[in-house]
Amino acid sequence: MTKRLDWEESTRQRLGKDESNLDIDTTIESIKACMRKKEMISLLYDGMDLPNVILDIWVQVPQASNSPDWTTALKLAMIWDRFEAAEKLFQDNHDPTRAYEPLELSELQRIFHEAICCNKVDFVRLFLEQGVHVRDYLTVRELESLYNHVNTNSVLFHLLKQTSSCRQDSSSTEKNLFTVSDVGRLIKHLTSSEYETENRYYVRASVKQRAATSVRRTSFPQTNEQEDEDIGRYRSTKKQRGSSSIFRFDEPFQELFLYAALRNRFEMAKLFWERCREPIAAALTATKMLETISFVHYTNFPDECESMKSTTMKLEQMAVDILDECQDESAARTTELLTVIRPNWDNTSCVWIAFSAQNLVFTSHISVQTVLNRMWLGDISSLVSSKLIVYLVFLAQFSYVMLSNFHEDISRPEALLIFWVLTLFLDEIRQIVDMDKETWEGKIRVWINDSWNRMDIFNFLLFFLGLILRMSHANLEAARIVLCVNLMTFFIRVLYLFLVVRKLGPKLLMIGKMMIDLVMFISILVIFLLSYGIASQAILYPNQEDPVDVFKGILYRAYFQVFGELYLDVIMGPEGCTRNETMIEEGNYSPCPDNSWTGLILLAVYMLISNVLLLNLLIAMFSYTFSTVQDNTDAFWKFHRYRLIKEYIDKPFLVPPFIIAAHLYRLIRYLSSRRCGEDNEKLLDEEPTVELQSLIGWESLQLESYVAKQRQTDVTNVGEQVQRLNRRCMISFKLWGNSCQSCFRGPNI
Repeated sequence: MTKRLDWEESTRQRLGKDESNLDIDTTIESIKACMRKKEMISLLYDGMDLPNVILDIWVQVPQASNSPDWTTALKLAMIWDRFEAAEKLFQDNHDPTRAYEPLELSELQRIFHEAICCNKVDFVRLFLEQGVHVRDYLTVRELESLYNHVNTNSVLFHLLKQTSSCRQDSSSTEKNLFTVSDVGRLIKHLTSSEYETENRYYVRASVKQRAATSVRRTSFPQTNEQEDEDIGRYRSTKKQRGSSSIFRFDEPFQELFLYAALRNRFEMAKLFWERCREPIAAALTATKMLETISFVHYTNFPDECESMKSTTMKLEQMAVDILDECQDESAARTTELLTVIRPNWDNTSCVWIAFSAQNLVFTSHISVQTVLNRMWLGDISSLVSSKLIVYLVFLAQFSYVMLSNFHEDISRPEALLIFWVLTLFLDEIRQIVDMDKETWEGKIRVWINDSWNRMDIFNFLLFFLGLILRMSHANLEAARIVLCVNLMTFFIRVLYLFLVVRKLGPKLLMIGKMMIDLVMFISILVIFLLSYGIASQAILYPNQEDPVDVFKGILYRAYFQVFGELYLDVIMGPEGCTRNETMIEEGNYSPCPDNSWTGLILLAVYMLISNVLLLNLLIAMFSYTFSTVQDNTDAFWKFHRYRLIKEYIDKPFLVPPFIIAAHLYRLIRYLSSRRCGEDNEKLLDEEPTVELQSLIGWESLQLESYVAKQRQTDVTNVGEQVQRLNRRCMISFKLWGNSCQSCFRGPNI
């Protein structure tokens, strides 16, 4: 009793020293109430982390009548990044002796959503293991919420803002600035394709969600037939035709993986990727998106884009690892897996996705090269050879016309040439039509992304311009010049066929990359050229009004001086020059330059910069480009060889100009099918084939095998690290023990 009074008195004295207005009696009673439950009291020492102590107390609290809020404890564990505490909470929640209330799945899904937004990978994995059903969680609204929580300073927010500004409707709100339609359009832009989700999920689901909201507001019943008629068809299984399917996705992990990849969260993306049904296509598509972002927006977001490049390499390696698993299991099925059409990925194959993403490592894989070799050793090699021979005949015909048979009247050889070019033009249109895209916009976008196709556009524009000019006899010489330039570009087009040659193909890539270097060099050279040319002209020949002479003085002399033509006679003054304006106007004498020595000094400085500095810079740029390509010659050749094979595998066997017969045959078939009422379009709700489902299931099994091996490797690595640490500790202990013994032993006397 005396000790209690002493404690109360000392506590009152301490509280009385506090300057704050405390109710001492109430505080004393509160302390007494806490002391009655000593088992719930924990001591906090200096150096201890207060949040961790609080959470440990919360997790370890015993069964009591007033049990703590389980979800609040879980949120605190996630906020304070206490993964072990969260695991303990889940274990206690399944313990019947604990007093927690039953867990509501909706509440867990809300915490799961916060974990995704905050990039808590371990917690997301824990929630998945504890029963969060992602198909039920990921609604259109939830996905929109994820994208609307993007950091406003990130490149993804910038891209979504640009995409939403192009929207025609006003479906967004202040709370949800971005809609799933914006996300779909962004993916379409980054992948240069008609992405499945944008066409069949994002836009459809968004429209159906707004329509369902409208139905609830009007309280009018609506049948499934009316709903399909008002909203349109959408992809879903027959079991999901109910109202709940309008808010959800068939492949939720695919959508979450793309979200994590766009946010450049590799660990989170890998977690969702490990649960995707089509991991190879998913990883390749993500590399395409990140590669596009890092290339286009590097100037404005250098740090984030640099990190995206690293993520791209990791994702590509993951796709290669799965391909290795498949190749080891079955080479035949791996070939089918690479070439099968993927409805969920823009109706294209993994090989085409890798090619469009420029994944050199993936396309160099033995399984991909096996596919290409089978194509090449089939009919492709003979078709390319025949096409090359016929194209050389075309160039000979074109050369003959321009050299010896280009008159005011169109001759028979020239008429044949015009017809030949028209068949080549129709074949380019055939290529666009045969693109594996659903809309004309997508077909043209993919076709024009090819640099050789852009060169074809230039060729045909030049030819048709020359053809229009030659229709007028007055413009015959202009037409001759245009067509001669056009003949040069048609000759250059032959280089495209050299891509399949192992020795020549990489050299063409070097030339292409060096052309980019040359453009960069010229942009720098033009600055020095103009500055010197204008200054030199103004100093040597001031107040000259003839535009031709001014142009020669600024550009003509300055450009050729780079290549050694110094024009010293112009700078110092030619023999017989005069300053008499009358004699100059008569045309018998040329004017003498002013300030010749000043012009000569300017020339010396200009030659030093242009010939010594800039030209050596260009040589260094060329050397770096050459070494870069040379180090990856095999990978570059294997990658670009697919471009030629892909083009010729779809070409008719007939060669121009006889290819016109194949075009007419296809046109007749198309018109007859339209007349018979055949629908050649693919239905959006068409179920995947059994073969495709079997391949996807087999791919998922290989993914599971890969993940299991990775985890086993991680466990082995941790064990090896523990063993190495143990050996080091033992060595340190022995050394420390010997030193201590020598210390305690004392000096020898």
